[in-house]
Amino acid sequence: MAAVQKPAIPPHIIASDYRKIGPPLRPEAEGLRVDGFLAKEFPFYGRTLWKKACAAGHLLINGTPCRASHRLRGGDQIAIYRPAEGEPEVDDRVEELACSGGILALYKPGNLPMHEGGPFRRNTFAAVVAERFGAQWHPVHRLDRETSGVVICAATPELRHKLCLAFETRRVHKRYLAICQGRTDWDSITVDQPLLLDPQSERPRYHVRPEGAKSRTAFTVLERSREATLIEAVPLSGRTNQIRVHLDWCRHPLVGDKLYHLNPEVYPAYHRFGDTPAVRALAGFSRHALHATSISLQHPESGREFSVESVLPEDLTRLWFRLIAAHGSGEVT
Repeated sequence: MAAVQKPAIPPHIIASDYRKIGPPLRPEAEGLRVDGFLAKEFPFYGRTLWKKACAAGHLLINGTPCRASHRLRGGDQIAIYRPAEGEPEVDDRVEELACSGGILALYKPGNLPMHEGGPFRRNTFAAVVAERFGAQWHPVHRLDRETSGVVICAATPELRHKLCLAFETRRVHKRYLAICQGRTDWDSITVDQPLLLDPQSERPRYHVRPEGAKSRTAFTVLERSREATLIEAVPLSGRTNQIRVHLDWCRHPLVGDKLYHLNPEVYPAYHRFGDTPAVRALAGFSRHALHATSISLQHPESGREFSVESVLPEDLTRLWFRLIAAHGSGEVT
């Protein structure tokens, strides 16, 4: 039987064309296949595309090409082929909210991706944080590119590991503010619906499906206009796109959400043309109207409560006042 050829770096590629994906791996990645790990942690590619990246020599583990079946180890550094190209403009106004004992809470603007992916290499939250606050700081959780709000970072691998466990075991309390389409007929609701990634979608898109992962979100109405509602959302599980999909299931998706919009023309346009000005105009806003407004947790080393808040940013505040002015005065619940 012929030996399986090990992937190699293509001769036309130089080392500077590879970019790191996140910080070195945590111990819990030990023994996982690289393709499965990346498909879960970085869903901008599906598992099939990660396999193709490995076979093409476009994925490195500690500087060496690997097969899709490669088993990871704690401390591994993954890098992906990302040649230089023009990047979309982003909002990079990252601001410090609080800092204590190796934990840094930062405000992430909307329209800023967390990590490298697609056309983004340098215009990312991780790159901005390293440049302005120091290379030791790494985020311990994620927000969608268009979601603004609080992001928690840690200064050491040990503290990052402890904080990641706190997030995974639901010992972190998070609140979001959302502006959704339509006027809800309920004041509060808890959505308990499982979520499943649509395997046919090139852009990661989730749906409520019985065979999906368990997922719960509590929603409370804060104010209504005639055709939109300002809501507080509390995720009771930690699934990708959870708030967005559960609001879509309620038939009240986020204003500006190009993946889960009530207008059936929005998603096909986004799928075909991407995040263009014309698609944003069709969606009704420049980004989806979701803001991570607060995070509370127990400091894993001092035991003290670490709590931070971020008020609704200017763009979403203007949006809400515009919706009230266009559709009548708001009704506070």
